[in-house]
Amino acid sequence: MLMKEAEDLIIISKFLEGLFEVGDAKVNMLLERKLEAGKAFQTNAKKILQCLTQNHISRVGIYGMGGVGKTTIMVHAHNWLLKNTNHINVLWIAVSQDLNIRKLQGDICKALKEGDLVEEDAMKRAAMLFDKLIKKGKSEQLVLILDDVWEHFDLDEVGIPVEADGPKLVLTTRSFEVCCQMHC
Repeated sequence: MLMKEAEDLIIISKFLEGLFEVGDAKVNMLLERKLEAGKAFQTNAKKILQCLTQNHISRVGIYGMGGVGKTTIMVHAHNWLLKNTNHINVLWIAVSQDLNIRKLQGDICKALKEGDLVEEDAMKRAAMLFDKLIKKGKSEQLVLILDDVWEHFDLDEVGIPVEADGPKLVLTTRSFEVCCQMHC
C-alpha cells in the first residue's frame, strides 16, 4: 500500500515543463515600522523610487540627523522594490560607525549569495567583488543600499562599480559631506 502511494506521488510530480527553482530574492523583506506617513515622507519616497527605477541616476545619497527617518524611508523603498518589480535585485548592507572594508566586502558578497571572499590580498578581493557585482548587474538591475555610513570610503577599494551601467548605489548617512565625497 505504501509503495503504491509513493509510486502515485512520483507520477503526479512529473513536471512537463521542467522543474525550476524559485529564487528567494522576494523573501528578503525588511520589517517596516507602521507609521502614519506624512506628505513629506510620501513625496520623498516617491522621488527615491523614481531615481531607483529609472536609468538616469546611478547614486542616491540620503542624509539627515539621527532619528529623522533615513533608514525608515529606505526600508520602505527596499520593500517596495521587492514587491513591485521583477527585474530589480536589492541588497541591504548595514555599514555602521566602525567601517571595515574587508567586512563590507564580505557582507556584500554574502548578500549576493556568493559565499565568503577568502582572498587575502585587498586588491584581488576588490576585483573579485567588482566582477561579481558586474556579473549580477548584467542579468538584472542591482540596487545596493548602504545604510548608516559614517565616513567617506573609496568605492574602488571595496570593489563597488562606479560605472553608469553598474549597480545603483544608495547610502544613508548623517553627513552631507559624506554624500558629497561619495558623489551622491
